[in-house]
Order: sequence, then structure tokens, then C-alpha cells
Amino acid sequence: MPPYALIPLLACVVSAALASANIVRDPRGRVSWLIGGVLVVAAVWSLLIVLWCAAPTPEAALPAMRAVGFAYLWLGPLCLDLIMQVRPSLSPRLHNARTLAYLLTPVLAMVHASTPWFIESAVATEWGYVYRFGPAFPLAYLFAAFWPALAVGVLIRTQAGGSELEGISGQGPILSLAVAGPLLVVTVTDALLPLLEIPFPLLGTASIAGLGGVIWIWAYRLGLTAFTAAGFAREILETLPEGVALLRGQDTIRSINGTLSRLTETPPAALIGGSLGDLLVDPRPADSGEYEALLRGRSGRTIPVSVTDIQLQDRRGSTTGRVAVLRDQRRVVELRRQLVTAAQHAAVGEMAAGIAHEVNNPIAFILANLNLLEQHLEHLGQKLAGESSADGPLDRSRSCIQAANGAVGRVAGIVREVRGFAHKGSGEPELVDVTQLVESAVRLAMPRLRGRVEVSRDYRPVPLIPAAAQDLKHAFLSVLVSSAASCGGSGTLHIRSAATPCCIEVDVEVRHQGPGLSEDALARIFDPLLHPSDAGDVGFGLAMAYHVVRDQGGRIAVESRRPSVLCVRIELPVPEDEEAT
Repeated sequence: MPPYALIPLLACVVSAALASANIVRDPRGRVSWLIGGVLVVAAVWSLLIVLWCAAPTPEAALPAMRAVGFAYLWLGPLCLDLIMQVRPSLSPRLHNARTLAYLLTPVLAMVHASTPWFIESAVATEWGYVYRFGPAFPLAYLFAAFWPALAVGVLIRTQAGGSELEGISGQGPILSLAVAGPLLVVTVTDALLPLLEIPFPLLGTASIAGLGGVIWIWAYRLGLTAFTAAGFAREILETLPEGVALLRGQDTIRSINGTLSRLTETPPAALIGGSLGDLLVDPRPADSGEYEALLRGRSGRTIPVSVTDIQLQDRRGSTTGRVAVLRDQRRVVELRRQLVTAAQHAAVGEMAAGIAHEVNNPIAFILANLNLLEQHLEHLGQKLAGESSADGPLDRSRSCIQAANGAVGRVAGIVREVRGFAHKGSGEPELVDVTQLVESAVRLAMPRLRGRVEVSRDYRPVPLIPAAAQDLKHAFLSVLVSSAASCGGSGTLHIRSAATPCCIEVDVEVRHQGPGLSEDALARIFDPLLHPSDAGDVGFGLAMAYHVVRDQGGRIAVESRRPSVLCVRIELPVPEDEEAT
């Protein structure tokens, strides 16, 4: 076999590999099969060239030469069909031409293989055998070249028309090159030069294989995994965050997308043919076709989902199947839990405000009576001044009354703090002392911190700034409670306030012995839906503080300096007139 045969042999291998890869990539797409068909034709054509190059005599090579009609004659209708599929606007104009091409090709191929009309004989050359054309060969060539040339001509004239591949710009010139390039090479090397009896290798099949590889690389670099509307729809389904299942009958799964496979932790092949009802736990159907359920995965883990059931109908209105869309509701469920918790906290706050209001009157009554009792005790002490035996009990009574006054005073202070905290405030900016707001939040948080977290303070002088006092106090309390929650069992809480030329800084540094927050939890620290397993209640509290501080024109940041040190920094802007002072 001459060395020249290596060229068609390589073209055969490349064409067959590209054809298989293209069909496997989108086995349900007609365009993929048409592209694969063109490459299969090139592979068969190349194989026949290799066979006649390996023949011992010209007579033995002649059957393979004549059989090549079953290959190259199919290029015409396949290329025509391919262009029509990619550019649907051409279908009405070329539909009859495509049908005629598919009907005539097998007839012409059989005549090509069984008669000398197209290939008369084989001739030996220095690189192998070449064919000598029969009188009807121009007819076969015109037949193979006419159909793709017709499609390219119509395509060029209708470039303004729409395309099914809207994501690919400039596809008209690319398709024209894909068809015209190999057609030109085949015309020159496989038809014109042999017709003129000019010795030259046959490169038609190599050009088809090479262009197929170029198109494949081009499509891969652009990420084009589908060339039709159906393929494009499948790509969309694969990128949806919802799980989608196509059902037949009652609930037998016919097809699913990748999201549903990931949610169930099950390969698609294991789900297809099964029942969707077997995957759902505690479904609650509704008349609207939407309901909630738990989706069970392979590991037994359940995920809350909402299911939308859509009936598929044909043009006569008969039901042909169903589509079930399953949305992951884990974040929604977590949001509901957080909202319920917030509502509970609000209810407790309102109840605490009511209790504080009710407790305030008895405290005032107790304080008034203690003051009156102290006055009576002083009067009694003056009357018994001459009796030394009364000095001891009177002094002790005075001490007890003073201690009781102090204790009740502290209770009254706590009541005032609770009532002030529960008061919504006007929301309008007013001049506030940030340090006083922080200290007020510390006093409110102490019942939760005492015994668990040691608190230290470092307050520096800060200027008054305009801000919504109540909102800021809520934000500081949320930061303190959330920071203490990150300590786990115990730790230290260091609070610092200071003024810079442009802002007031409030730092809350937490030191604890726990494992600290993960990088993912730290990145989503202001997410109100941060899962409790990641950061306890830190996310919800800091999310509220984040919005309050941002509304005041400030910024809040969280930094994990070491696994055991968490620092929350709040910066509030100082007005320009305050900066000047």
C-alpha cells in the first residue's frame, strides 16, 4: 500500500471519531445526527480509497472506486438538510428539493456502483490508483454539488432572516464555509484534476474531516452543546435551579434534569422508570396543581420542596403526560423559622414593655413608702436619743432601708431601660451620644451575658452625631447578643468606642475557646438565613444590625483575626461641622 494511503486512513479515523462524539453529545438532536451523517460519509469514502489503494491490480480496485458513489452522493442531501435544520426559515422554500434529493440519491448510487457510466476504469500511478471517468460522471458531480450550492445560495440571500441559534452570531458565513470549503476541495482534487488527467492526491475526504474538527473545536470553545431548539431547551433545563421531571401515566418518571438528580443524590438512570410518588414524603396536593412535600434522597435525608404539577396536552386536548417542577424550599423554611422567631421576640418585647409599665407603679409605691419609713425612723431616733439601747437596732434599720432603696432604684433603672428599648421612637435623626447607646445596650444584655461572658469596656470621648437613637440601640444590642452567641459556652467581650476624623468607631471583640466560624459562614455573616449549624443565631442578629447601620450611613464589618477571636466593627459618619470642631 503506497504511503499516500495514510492520508485517507487518517481522515477515516478522524471522521469516524468526530461522528461518534457528535452523536453521543446530543443523541436526540436531528442536527447532531446530520453532522454525524456527513462525517460518516467522509469516513466511508476514505475507507474505500484505502481499500482501492491496497488492491493488487487496477481491476481489483475498480469495485471500490465505483462503490464510492454510496458515499459522496449522499453529501448533497445531507448538507441541504443540515442547513435547513439550522436555519428553519429556509424549510418552506427547500422542502420539495430536500425530498427529491433523498429519493434520487439511492437510485443514482446504485447505478454508480453497478455500471461504468460514472467510473470507467482504474489507472495505476506512482502514489496509487486513480479513476478514469465515464461519460455520465459530470451528471453525478452536478447532482452532489447542486443541493448544497442551492442551500448556500438561498442562505446568503436570506441573511436578514431569523435563526434558531440566536446565541450564535455570524452563523451564515460559518455555515457557508462549512459547505463550500469541502465542496471546493472535492471539485479540484477529486474531480477536476482527475478529469484533466493531472496526477494529484485525492484530498476531498481529508478536507471534510479537517473542517469537521475545526467546527467541533469552535463549538466547544463557545460552549455550544446543542445546535437546535430542542437541544437549547435541554441546556436551559440543565441550568435551572429547580428540579424538573417529565412524567408519563400517573407519575412514572420519563426524564429528569440534573438538578433533580442532585437533590435526590441519585443518578438519572436510577430514577427513570420509577415513580415520583416514591420520592415524595407527606405530599399535600392542592386543586391549583401546587403543593408542598418532602423530597427523599438516597441517603434518607429529606428536603422540603414545593411541587408544581403541569398537564401536557396535544392539539385535541388529550393529556399526553405531566411535568413536575420541584423547588428547593430549605431557605424558605429557614426564613419562616426566622420570621416566627422574630415575631416571638417582638411579642416578648411587647409583653416586657407592658410588664415594665405595670411594675413601674408598684416600684414607685415601694420607693415612696421606704422614704416615709426612713423619715419615721429618723423621727423615732430623735425621740430615743437618750436611750443607748436603741442605737444598735436603729442603725441597722437605717442600713436596711438604704440597701432596699438602692435595690429598688436599680430595679427602677432596669424598668426604664426596658421601656426605653421597647419604645419604637420617631425614627427621625437626633443628636445622640453613641457611647451612652452602647452602654445602655450593654446593661440590657447583661442578664444574658452575666455568668457566661466577661465584659470589659474602653470608652473614649466621642462627639454627638445625628442618628435614630432607638434603631442604633437595637443594632448595638443585636451585635452584643450575637457576638456572645458566637462564644459558645464562655469567653470575653471587649467593647471599645473612639472617634476618628471622619467617623465614630465601635469595636466589639470576642475571645472564646470554641472552634470559631467557618470561612463560608464568615462570608455570609450578614445573611439572615445563615443556617444555625453554621453560626448559631449570629447571622440573624447581625443582618438586622447591618441594615440599621447602613440606613444611618455607616458600615459594619466582621473580621476573624484568629479562630478564637471575632471582631465586629461599626463605623458611623461624623458630620463635617463636627469634624471641624
